[in-house]
Amino acid sequence: MEKQTSSQEPQPTPENVRPALPPAGNGELAVSLVAAAQMLGVCKRTLERERDRGRLKCLRIGRHWKVRVAELHAYLRRCEAEEG
Repeated sequence: MEKQTSSQEPQPTPENVRPALPPAGNGELAVSLVAAAQMLGVCKRTLERERDRGRLKCLRIGRHWKVRVAELHAYLRRCEAEEG
């Protein structure tokens, strides 16, 4: 009995798929720095440094830091403008 090989590519696993950045909408949705880092493909510490430098506006809710999705979109636009 021969094993058939499939020409289909393997399905992505949760380890190698990062969540998509949601649309900016009205900007009220806020996510944790961990979730934002996963969406952007960077580590949480990178976003903490950007927050500390004043380049990323975050909200402190209790002991947790959140960032509005609209702010993530604005941050990405600023980063693209700096590069281009």
